[in-house]
Amino acid sequence: MMQISNRDDFLKPETRDGVYVSAELKAVWKVLLDILEVVMGVCERHGLKYTLEGGSLLGAMRHHGFIPWDDDIDIV
Repeated sequence: MMQISNRDDFLKPETRDGVYVSAELKAVWKVLLDILEVVMGVCERHGLKYTLEGGSLLGAMRHHGFIPWDDDIDIV
């Protein structure tokens, strides 16, 4: 399964929900997704439960990804 952050067009600027998302912010999102992947792997290897919360959870549910103006990831 191909990850969304590895799509050729992932880093291209776009307008999401009426908000312009720059290539620079999308590059930050890619780094955050890479970090999330590492954290998930560590948690799964050690039997730890994890979830998203705050803006990251809201973005996942409401925007099917990041909130267009968000630049962090909330993992608990």
